Amino acid sequence: MVNGFSSAVLVLAGALCAMGGYWLGGWRHRLQLRLEMEAEDIDSHQRVLDTIESLADADRNRDERPN
Repeated sequence: MVNGFSSAVLVLAGALCAMGGYWLGGWRHRLQLRLEMEAEDIDSHQRVLDTIESLADADRNRDERPN
């Protein structure tokens, strides 16, 4: 009975270590993905602002001749 209990405790400890290692090992990957998504959001936002600005400039009929 003691052998069965100690084996179960060791299996649970091993499983907890494996899950903890997976979680700790993946934090860097998750951080990189989050930063890439935020950069894409910023780029998307900047593209929208540039489009709005170009449309506003087109409405003004600016003189585009070189100096």
